Amino acid sequence: MICLTAIRSLWPFAARLRLVDHPGRRRRQGDPAVVIGGLAITAALIAASLLFGPRYSVSASLAAGLALIACVGALDDALDLGYGPKFIAQLVAAALAIGHGQMALTDLGSVDALLPVSVESIAVPLTLLALVGFMNAMNFLDGVDGLSAGAATIMLGYLALAAAEAGTLGALALAGVTIAALAAFLLFNFPLPGRAQARVFLGDSGSLTLGLIIAWVAIDVSQAPTRTIAPVVIAWILAVPVTEVVAITLRRLFTGRHPFRADRTHLHHILLRAGFSRTAVTYLILTWVATLGAIGWWSAATGVSEIALLYTLGVATSPHALMVLFPNRAIRLAGRIRTRVRGLWTPRRRRVNAAQPPPKPGSRR
Repeated sequence: MICLTAIRSLWPFAARLRLVDHPGRRRRQGDPAVVIGGLAITAALIAASLLFGPRYSVSASLAAGLALIACVGALDDALDLGYGPKFIAQLVAAALAIGHGQMALTDLGSVDALLPVSVESIAVPLTLLALVGFMNAMNFLDGVDGLSAGAATIMLGYLALAAAEAGTLGALALAGVTIAALAAFLLFNFPLPGRAQARVFLGDSGSLTLGLIIAWVAIDVSQAPTRTIAPVVIAWILAVPVTEVVAITLRRLFTGRHPFRADRTHLHHILLRAGFSRTAVTYLILTWVATLGAIGWWSAATGVSEIALLYTLGVATSPHALMVLFPNRAIRLAGRIRTRVRGLWTPRRRRVNAAQPPPKPGSRR
């Protein structure tokens, strides 16, 4: 309700604040749309945090980090700041979210044995990398209507279940409030039947903020002493955006491009260029996000070892990674698959027997 009110309140001022996405910009849409989703979601989170008691509200340092990244993201949406100022803001926001070392990655479960160094010795830089990396991962995923917000809702749903089982009330409250805010936002953004395009966009303000929230909740739940699922299961839940940002960064580095220079070879771009509609792309990727999370959760519940889960995750995410690493081949392959699948569902026309004489004029057959 707070997010819905915030969207309605910000909408009249969007043009004055230059928070309107017009056709011809990086996101190719048919009509202009307001880019106020991130600010509305952040306002809802901070307002809800003030309403909750201290046991359920986020820390002041995390709230400051969320406010900082939302404001800098909004400035980038309006003025196109470039990757430099945004990256600095991400580092500062991540440092604030850590809260002077109160939250850090110090335990990766059985995966620790595969690392050459102790996780505790690199806990702070590893946590900074995780927070900044996932902020960019959610930004990379934001390319078609409903995709980034829908994926965030699915991932936070899994994380909320993990937080409830672990008894981490702060993470549970943050995940629950964010899901509620996203539900209000998706009323204006999700590709519903009869809607030509989204009316409200997340923008960098929203995708970066969601990335920070999801990463913080994931780390908080995975490091809880009372956790019921291993950290590698969290990796399954977050696999799609993580695979996207890692594969895109590697491809850009291998081809001599700047890792922060935007292009149109993300997974959703590949599927669009292969002939899939925007709605189909959103549903396909969201289904994959939900499927990977369900597989990880089910595997942990059935007693699959953490090492086996890690190796299986690498196999499960390899098609996504290969599509992004080799986009041209992926476009051709995805296009052929789409054509064949579409042919299976397209009714065949009734063949006319060549030996049968044509009907006489005026006759019925």
